[in-house]
Amino acid sequence: MKLSSVLMAAVLTFAACQMTPEKPTPPTAPVQLTREQLKIREAQTGLKKLGYYRSRVDGITGPRTASAVRRSRADFGLAPTGAIDSEFMDIMNRYIDLNPPQKGIPSAANTFAIQRGLKRLGYYNGQVNGLYDSATLAAVLDYKRKSGLPINTKVDTKLVSRIDSDAVPG
Repeated sequence: MKLSSVLMAAVLTFAACQMTPEKPTPPTAPVQLTREQLKIREAQTGLKKLGYYRSRVDGITGPRTASAVRRSRADFGLAPTGAIDSEFMDIMNRYIDLNPPQKGIPSAANTFAIQRGLKRLGYYNGQVNGLYDSATLAAVLDYKRKSGLPINTKVDTKLVSRIDSDAVPG
């Protein structure tokens, strides 16, 4: 009986030694981004708010970022390059301030497309400025009425696509 007690104590001690908790993993240091990467992240974030960019905000200028910058620059009246310069950032931030993302209001990217299309179709006489104002809303409602669409203030990608396809010269 004495030998079995000693043997049991040895087994329990051995098992306890094998179950020592793992050392905690030291936290990883945050990745330090360069100024250029921070600028790109800021542009991606703003472009996402305005509806031009739908990818992950990562601070890397890939083809989707470059395309979003070119399209927005053209809409803003700037040369449609991929340049993320101070003029571009100022204008983009002004658009965010003037036309903040809101439920039920189309993004600036969609508003530019709607205004261009409805202007070509003769429904909109205002300035193509990307701001969803009362003149733009009136033109949307007039277009919907004359196109046999439900008369409501809903603007979705289907409506934007339909306006685009109707506005293409045939």
